[in-house]
Amino acid sequence: MHARFARRLTALGLASTLLLAACGGSDEQAVLEDAAAELEDDLTDSTAEEEPAAEPEEEATEEPAEQLRSGTATTLGSVPDLDWTEVAESADALLLAPGVRMRVTQVAELEEIPADLAAEVATSAGDGPVLPADGEKVLVATVLSEDSGWEIGDNRAPKTEGHVRLQGSPAGGGLIAQLGSGERWQQTYLVSVPTDAGPEDAVLELKTGDATQSVSLVDGLRTSSDVEHIYQAGSAVTLEGDGAYSHVFDSWGSGTHEINGQVTGAVISPYVGGWARPGQVFLGLDLDARDDTGVDDDLTDLQLELPDGTTITPENDFSSLRNRFVETAWFQVPADSEQITLHVLPKAKAGTKDIDFESPVEVQLTIEGVPARGADSGDQASATEAPASTDKSTTTKEPSSTD
Repeated sequence: MHARFARRLTALGLASTLLLAACGGSDEQAVLEDAAAELEDDLTDSTAEEEPAAEPEEEATEEPAEQLRSGTATTLGSVPDLDWTEVAESADALLLAPGVRMRVTQVAELEEIPADLAAEVATSAGDGPVLPADGEKVLVATVLSEDSGWEIGDNRAPKTEGHVRLQGSPAGGGLIAQLGSGERWQQTYLVSVPTDAGPEDAVLELKTGDATQSVSLVDGLRTSSDVEHIYQAGSAVTLEGDGAYSHVFDSWGSGTHEINGQVTGAVISPYVGGWARPGQVFLGLDLDARDDTGVDDDLTDLQLELPDGTTITPENDFSSLRNRFVETAWFQVPADSEQITLHVLPKAKAGTKDIDFESPVEVQLTIEGVPARGADSGDQASATEAPASTDKSTTTKEPSSTD
C-alpha cells in the first residue's frame, strides 16, 4: 500500500514538473493538465479503497422484565417497607367472631414489585423488580386479629377458618388460617387481581359455624356478613339497682328458712353455644343467691321486658340442686336494644307448697355502645369494643358461664 502510494506521488510530481517546463505551448499544457488530474483522481480512489470499512455498531438489547404469575395469592414472611395507606379503625372495617376481632390495618398497590420482595414471591426473579401480569395489579394488605373478648358460656370456643378469595374463588391453596383461640395473629398478603377489580374481588373470608363474613384486601372494609346485625349491638350493660331480694318463710317441717340474692353483673354476647337468632344477641345475667335449707328451695324467676311491653324468659336452665343461680341466665334480645327492664320475681318452695312472694324487684338495664342511628363509621367505633359485664357500680365483672 505504501509503495503504490509513493509511486503515485512520484508520477504526480513528474507531471507537475513537465507542466511547468512546457508552459510555452497551450496544447501540450492541456494534455499535461488532464494527465495530472487523472493521476490525482486515481490516487484518491486508491486511498479510499485501502481504508478499512468501519464495523457497524451493535444495537443494545434489553431483556424483558419478569412478570408475576397471573392470579398470584401468597403470604409474606414479614411486613415489607412499602408506601402504605392506613385503614381507619371503625365498625365498618371489622370482622367479629368468638375469639376473633379482625381488621385490615394497612393496604398498598404496587406498580412493580421491589427486588427484595420479588425474591420472595416470584419464581425466577433476578436482581431487578418484577412487574404485574398483563392486565393485573398487585395488592398488599396486612391483617391483624385479636381477642373479641366475648363471653360464650360454658362452651368450647368454635374454630374460625380464614380463606383468601379472588373474584369469588378460593386462592392460595385453600385454608389460610385457623383462628378463634383469642391469640394475637398478624399476616401480610400479596395478591394479583385484574386492574379493574373492586373491593369485593379480593377478600379475606371467615367462616364460623354457619356464618360467613369477609373483609376487603383492597380498602379494608367489610364486604359481607351473615350476622351483620351484631355490628349494631351494644358492648356493655349498666345496672340501675342490684335487684336484691330476701324472704323468710315457714319450712315444711319446723322453723323458718330464708332465701336471698342479688344481681351482680350483665353481659352482651352475639355467640353462646352458637350464633344468636337473626337480628338478636345474647344478654347474660349473673345473680348471687343464698338458700339456708341446704337444698334448692329458691324458685325465683327472671323476666326481661322490652320498651314495647314484650317479655322474654331465659334460654337456659341456670340452676342446680343446691343453688338457684349457679350459672349465667341467658336471654336473646334485639341487637339494637338500649333500655331493658329486668324483673326479679322471688319465689320459694316449702315441701310440696310453692310460694309466690308477689314482691317483684325491678332493675333497669342500659346497653351502652349502641351505634347512633345514621352515624358514620367513625361514630360507630365504640360499638366494637369487647363486651364487658357490669354491676351496679359499673365495674367490670366476668360472669360465670353456662351450657
